[in-house]
Amino acid sequence: MFLNFLLFILLWILLLWLAYRFLSGIISPFFLTVLGALLLVAAAATGLSLFFVETPAARAIWEILAFPFTPIGLIFLLLLSSLRQGKLGSLLPIALVLLYLFSNPILAERMAGSLEQEAARQLLQEPTSPLNGGAAADAIVVVGNPTRPPLPPRPMRIPEVTESGDLLIYASQLYQGGQVRGDGAVVVSSGPRVGLQGRLGCPPGCAQITGQVAPGVDPEATDMATFLSTFGVPADRIVQDAESSTLRRTAERIRGLLTDRGLGSRILLVTTALQMPRAAGTFRNVGFQVYPAPVDFFVSQPNTTEVQRRFSPRDFLPDADALALSTRAWNEYLLQLLSFLLGWLSPPCPNGCVPGPAPTAVLPTFTGLATLPPKLISDPISS
Repeated sequence: MFLNFLLFILLWILLLWLAYRFLSGIISPFFLTVLGALLLVAAAATGLSLFFVETPAARAIWEILAFPFTPIGLIFLLLLSSLRQGKLGSLLPIALVLLYLFSNPILAERMAGSLEQEAARQLLQEPTSPLNGGAAADAIVVVGNPTRPPLPPRPMRIPEVTESGDLLIYASQLYQGGQVRGDGAVVVSSGPRVGLQGRLGCPPGCAQITGQVAPGVDPEATDMATFLSTFGVPADRIVQDAESSTLRRTAERIRGLLTDRGLGSRILLVTTALQMPRAAGTFRNVGFQVYPAPVDFFVSQPNTTEVQRRFSPRDFLPDADALALSTRAWNEYLLQLLSFLLGWLSPPCPNGCVPGPAPTAVLPTFTGLATLPPKLISDPISS
């Protein structure tokens, strides 16, 4: 992980140098210095507020400031600057090369696979994990955004699952397989839905007129709990956290929720493989004994005896899905770097990792399949 952080520090330096070269040709050195100072102050203040003050405004400002350092943002700035007279010949090729690299399926798989392999490595190096034959965990914690709200034009007024909906299926399998102690809990955590506000199905004032509560858009944690109940997890074992909008706040709130229920700190953490290294480090940092249970892998393990990567000519052509995947991986590395610099990550196995055997807790047959909607049976969720 240190090499990954070092690599991305060097990449940040490269990006800052490119931004400096671009801006130095437009504005005077004095204003460039003032702009740089203001940008650093604003970035630091907004970055800290994103973690300490959970407000939509802070998140929006941070996303705007971080945009130039994303693949799309950098390419956009290079293309924009190439419109200036005299810059077309030097910057346009750089933008095209970056666009090709980030949209190349092979490079995208490498970027995502590095994070996912780290998640798998942490799983195998926890010999006391319930997945490796250890004692049952105190709780299963599910962190992610695996659902969409039941808004029109969806014909069924029930939530839908996204491509990461297998988080919920895996968590229910772990519960039914006895990977959590008898009085343990399944905690589902997801922040407020982005880009939605208001109430659904009731004009303003109708609740006061009819005396009925106007139906609204349920928090995503509520929709996650609904699916888990459908999959066979008892409702009284499900704990919801719908208020945290950052990973750090999520870990802190869940620690309090488990303490209130008299549960310990040994948790099976279920989240996407891309996010698992950062999520596990964050939860360890607030005092949890984390046993990673990654899911939703984008990249299969290459060069196994059973399956090997098969290359095709289209792997060398630009692809929109590859650009999206490389952007997700890039953003995850940037968030890792920020969390590392703020001291919010703790390494796995602080007393030294002991390579464990392959997971022995074979997932049970999912008996709840008969109760699932036909869509989930005929069109299983996959990444």
